[in-house]
Amino acid sequence: MGGTVLGPEILYTQDFEAEALFPSLVASMVAFAIFGAYVGYVPLFGSHENLGFHPGQIGYYLIIGVLGGVLGRGYATGFYGTHSALGRLALPSWVKPALAGLAVGALGLAMPQVLGTGYGWVQRSMGLGLLAIPLWIVLLVPLARIGATAFSIGSGGSGGIFGPGMVIGAFIGGAVWRVAYDLGLAVPHTPAPFVIVGMVACFGSISHAPIAVLLMVTEMTGSLHLMLASLIGLAVAVAIAGRQYIYRAQLVDRAASPAHRLDSAGSGTATVSVGDIMRPARLMLDAASATGDALGKLRHLGLPGAPVVDAEGRYCGVVSVQSLEGPGGEMASGSLGQIAGRGAKTGLAPSLGLDLAMEEVSQGNLGWAPVLDNCSVVIGIVSSDDLVRGYKLALARDSLPLSEDEGETLAVDMEVEQGSSMAGETIGRLTLPQGTLVLSLKRGGQSILPAAGTTIVAGDCLSFLTRADQVVALRRRLAASPDQASSGAGRGLSAGGLI
Repeated sequence: MGGTVLGPEILYTQDFEAEALFPSLVASMVAFAIFGAYVGYVPLFGSHENLGFHPGQIGYYLIIGVLGGVLGRGYATGFYGTHSALGRLALPSWVKPALAGLAVGALGLAMPQVLGTGYGWVQRSMGLGLLAIPLWIVLLVPLARIGATAFSIGSGGSGGIFGPGMVIGAFIGGAVWRVAYDLGLAVPHTPAPFVIVGMVACFGSISHAPIAVLLMVTEMTGSLHLMLASLIGLAVAVAIAGRQYIYRAQLVDRAASPAHRLDSAGSGTATVSVGDIMRPARLMLDAASATGDALGKLRHLGLPGAPVVDAEGRYCGVVSVQSLEGPGGEMASGSLGQIAGRGAKTGLAPSLGLDLAMEEVSQGNLGWAPVLDNCSVVIGIVSSDDLVRGYKLALARDSLPLSEDEGETLAVDMEVEQGSSMAGETIGRLTLPQGTLVLSLKRGGQSILPAAGTTIVAGDCLSFLTRADQVVALRRRLAASPDQASSGAGRGLSAGGLI
């Protein structure tokens, strides 16, 4: 069950791949049956069915949750911080893992618990063998394991981060039990309950797969009766860890997934390329130009920014009015090429599909992106308005009438008036005539690519793709409530024209 849920849950930080749940269940059952036929079906860390939940120990579980969340954040930040720091060192690529390996080896001589998978130490920490380990080692293992993992993998080495997360969490719980035991406080006769809760709280909080980790640890330890205790520690750890995560490839939700992009954008977006919608750049700046001259050109043309090219015409980056002006209004320091190189260098290929171009432009935070050929020469630009134009083109191609009886397909502009019942609703919750699609949204003169979670406000101008015989029904469906209509507060959406 843990493996079944892990696959669909670990893809996103705030969502779940529901469609994959049943196929994952089938795959997990088949794999488990085959694997267990050869090695047996005993839980990895032994069976702890005799462990139970005791309300008097809730205080301990809360403490473990706090420590799990704090050290979970430390695990993620330390791992990626070390990776970034080593990446900035001006050393040969083979020297960095060599120095990191030396550091891990030296640490391992003092604390063997940081070497290998550590699963043997996890098993030892779940029994009274924990008492044989010096207290200072029990307390320092979580921090040492974070450092060893950060050095070994962050330096360019290969390895996993799930196993170290289990060791860190296990010794968090083991440390709480050991300190309480040495102080003579009332604790379980074995540290196993605390160790299990620690593993769930620590890695479940920063993996953003709390349900899967809860199930996996429960199955790995055969401790079904401790699920409530684990949930208590996990809830506290998740609240503390917040948006910190250990898997940086995770997406926020399904709307950000390339696999689901066509669900919201329409299958026709893949048929429109950047080359179909790009337009010539109004201004390209020479990297050797003076900062003041570049700023003057941008202001004269009323442009927010422009691409920067070198003497050979190759793309160097982009500059904006904000990047050229300092906090006090003074000119930014450095050459134009240096200023351009400090920002993102997002460039689109003319063959790139519209669906992928939308993601690139939205991540660039500029509202536009340059289009580059194979030699990194700027051949045009694509803005958010161009994307909306391409989006309409794609949906128009993909929404031809199924039969002549259904009528002509039209794009209709409508404005949300004050008092419309539609104001405050998200696009995904709208009830529209069958076959009607939201093409674009303009707010304050700015084009916004519509998404299911986009909230509509009064004054928005929406463009719909619908059949000619559905225009009246669409206008009725989107009108204001009867009370508002009778009071003259507004008529809902008004048709602005056909394009």
